[in-house]
Amino acid sequence: MTHLPPRTVLVLDYPGRRVEARIEELGLEEHGYDVRYLLSQPLPRHHLAADYAEALLATHPVLDDVRAVLAFCMAAPLAQEVAARISCPLLVFFDGEPSSPEAIRCEFRQIQRSLAAGCWRSRRPDSHRTGSSPCRRRPAGRARCRRC
Repeated sequence: MTHLPPRTVLVLDYPGRRVEARIEELGLEEHGYDVRYLLSQPLPRHHLAADYAEALLATHPVLDDVRAVLAFCMAAPLAQEVAARISCPLLVFFDGEPSSPEAIRCEFRQIQRSLAAGCWRSRRPDSHRTGSSPCRRRPAGRARCRRC
């Protein structure tokens, strides 16, 4: 019987509330991958992606040969920095988005408006939510309630 080396992948997927599926839901561990989730509490408090990536790697030492770095949305720039530091040639982005100051401000304002209205909704109009149940303020046939 041949023993294969571990297939390590690093995952950058911000914790928190959202409707979209998480990378964790792919169940990579069930397929023989050694998955390391780098974005866990407490999160680093750095403003530059390079410094943030360095802090992540300092708190999550990478000992095995990493096959890929996976990232969701605005974690993509961090994944690029992590991959560069560990010389990992494969990057996989799910809904990758640059984390420019403008994009971060826009996301922050959208969340503020949703929370102030008492609703939580994703970017998809059909997934209008408060927690895990549909928004009770949403009139039939409307993508969102009047307050968000």
